[in-house]
Amino acid sequence: MAITQVGTATTAKSAGGTTVAVTKPSGVASGDILVAFAVTNKSEFDTLPSGFTEIGRTNDADVTNSFRTTGWYKICGGSEPSSYSFGASGAQSVGAPIVVILTAWRGATNIGNPISHISIDEVTGNSAEPTNSATSFTQTNNGRLFFVRASRSTTAIPSYTNGTGGWSELADDGEFSGGSTRYGIAFFASDADTGSGARTEPAITCSTTETENGYILGCIEAALVPDAGTASISTTANAPVPAVKTTAPTIGTKTDLLFVPSAVTSSAENGPNETDEMLADGNLGTKWLAFATTAWIRYQLPSPGVVTRYVMTSANDVDTRDPNDWELQGSNNGSVWDTLDTRTDEVFASRGLSKSYDVSNSTPYLYYRLNITQNNGNVTATQLADWLIYG
Repeated sequence: MAITQVGTATTAKSAGGTTVAVTKPSGVASGDILVAFAVTNKSEFDTLPSGFTEIGRTNDADVTNSFRTTGWYKICGGSEPSSYSFGASGAQSVGAPIVVILTAWRGATNIGNPISHISIDEVTGNSAEPTNSATSFTQTNNGRLFFVRASRSTTAIPSYTNGTGGWSELADDGEFSGGSTRYGIAFFASDADTGSGARTEPAITCSTTETENGYILGCIEAALVPDAGTASISTTANAPVPAVKTTAPTIGTKTDLLFVPSAVTSSAENGPNETDEMLADGNLGTKWLAFATTAWIRYQLPSPGVVTRYVMTSANDVDTRDPNDWELQGSNNGSVWDTLDTRTDEVFASRGLSKSYDVSNSTPYLYYRLNITQNNGNVTATQLADWLIYG
């Protein structure tokens, strides 16, 4: 699935306050990814909107500790506010401004961490390099690349110009605090998704002499799609599921491989829109639902594989339908099952929440089954947005 921008980027700024509220881009829906970047002084952003997770930040030992760029992402749920407030309680201490950029994306993976930051660079006293060096790097995941450049100047509010084809500027804003501090920040994205391979950063020129600047390069990782030429096997709902094993998104600091099933079956489903193959699609906007208080889902792999971790994501509504107790089981004939992991009294605290579970397993199995033995109290139905298995 190609990654597309949702709406247009929004910005917000304050010359001397400690909190900035930025408007949500138009058209945002459940499962979309919000990506925010902000610049301020050395203050931590200590007040964040609910659900935002840090991507990375500048301000290491090689800068003067008076300038910081930070990025965050959020996987959108079914109900989002009209704006998001970012606060840095110490920003006022040196009279520095705050500037925030917010973008929204569709088609990104929304399991675990959908954003990988590739590099973070910082330069002090950058007057000799108004255009950043277009550094080469290696992209390891499929997705949409982004490049954020932010600057501090004592002469004028910085703005930016892109000199590289295949990249577009999505937002550019800055603020003057009224003293000698002026901050600017801009967000650039590649014009299309790219795959793994050698790449080069865009060459971005700043409009004014900078005392400090920072760059953050990253990738919005694409949701799983069949590779070109990959054969597919129909599931119970006759929807193709790719028979491939591919690089998985990072959850915390652990990166492993995702097994994509060649067939999906279940004890029950709610066709045509809430079927079992939607558990493997990596899309928070879809879900599987069964009108039962207990249920099971079975994945058949193209060949036996060793599963050592799995991720479950709660659906968009009705938390009492969440799984509460379950077993992860493996089999090589689809009839005799070994129990690999048992969970009881598990609670998903929010909608669209992904939870990762490690499994102590060294045996390759052809089939894996999630056997839900109790839901969270609903007397009618059980549901789940995604169930992904890793090895």
